[in-house]
Amino acid sequence: MPYNDYNFYVVAELRDDLSTEDKEKAWATIKENKERYGIINLDDISYRQAPPVVDIQDLSSIGFFYCELELSLCGKEGLLKRLELYDVKEGLKKSAV
Repeated sequence: MPYNDYNFYVVAELRDDLSTEDKEKAWATIKENKERYGIINLDDISYRQAPPVVDIQDLSSIGFFYCELELSLCGKEGLLKRLELYDVKEGLKKSAV
């Protein structure tokens, strides 16, 4: 992953044992929040702010995206098996699941 394109990214991975209905609900929540906060995919489970990124401005959008997923998909229903926020430059990680 190129360090100069972004500073933060989120990994959100659905549980393998979800029903079709739960998967659709989770994907709809992810899609809605991607659109709301200007987030794009790095790959199937990784997300970052859409370019251009200036300084560390991507922390706010990717941070809100992470919090929305944590509130919506990690609560009682526990739809995610992995939700992590990475700080690329500092090498730090925050895990909700």
